[in-house]
Amino acid sequence: MKNSFYALLLGSLFLTACGNKSAKNSAVTDSTSVQTNVKDGAQTVSPTATATSDSSEFDINKIPVSTKDIGKFPYLTAPEGYRFNDFTKSDLETLHFGVDSKLLAVEGKTFKSNIYKNDKETPFNVQIVSKAYENAITTLGGVQISSKILPGEIDKIGKGVLEKENHSYGIIGANEFTLNHVNTYVIRTADAEVWIELSFWENGGYINILKKGSAEIPTVSIIKSDVIKNDLDKTGKATVYINFDIDKSTLLPDGIKAVDEITTVLKNDPTLKLSIEGHTDNSGKVENNKTLSTSRATTVLETLVKSGISVSRLKAAGYGSSKPIADNTNEAGKAKNRRVELVKL
Repeated sequence: MKNSFYALLLGSLFLTACGNKSAKNSAVTDSTSVQTNVKDGAQTVSPTATATSDSSEFDINKIPVSTKDIGKFPYLTAPEGYRFNDFTKSDLETLHFGVDSKLLAVEGKTFKSNIYKNDKETPFNVQIVSKAYENAITTLGGVQISSKILPGEIDKIGKGVLEKENHSYGIIGANEFTLNHVNTYVIRTADAEVWIELSFWENGGYINILKKGSAEIPTVSIIKSDVIKNDLDKTGKATVYINFDIDKSTLLPDGIKAVDEITTVLKNDPTLKLSIEGHTDNSGKVENNKTLSTSRATTVLETLVKSGISVSRLKAAGYGSSKPIADNTNEAGKAKNRRVELVKL
């Protein structure tokens, strides 16, 4: 029912934005004190407590606490006549939001999507969609944060990191125009902190929604050499969970121990040949996951060779997220999909 309510809310606000142009210079909220500025036809809403702040550090405690019932994650739908397309969800991810000329890292549950017009024959109206979301967010007690981003922030974080996070085109394709047209909103309640990023281009828009918090991370034990050997003998395949640095192919200490177990298996059976196959969950872009899984499989191969295993007994391949063995809609399933499979040759 709550999701239906907010779908109707966005729809009604969408129609209001169409029919009442005079409303574009005012922001409506029942529970927050806001300051409204109009520049070049665009409205910016900022909490009065932070509008003139000289502090270089963002203080979430200055954002008013909303008493509204904001519903269930991801809280907002596409406006009436528009749709979400190519959306992704994650139980735990870090995104960077534009705040007071900087990019602030926030970790939590995420929803990310393109926004497109249902009717391809009529143009995407940036002003209407932007106003619809602004009204919906402020009605829930949210506020817009000063989000003009300095170009140097992109270099500091790294464009590759921002691309991996699937950020708005306004950040990834940063230039003087787009950096001034990425809008950041925050909804703060007694038990939730919700971050929203909106940006638009000629034919569509992009939205990131993040509920700050941490997920329950499942523990993964290192599989021992005797178990690997038994699985290979029985099924011709063994699944190993190897810890790498985040979004990299660098082995972490536990990962090195896991590869040592594979080395033991190969040294105990000089006739054994293995295909080392990397797999990921479905977070991020398909092509990036394929590259990452291949790189990680290659790292395992190279580490085995350094331990004295002949490269003629090994090969490496990466399949990205194309062969999941568990549900990618929750963190436990994602953890199972991030694996290395050893297949007998």
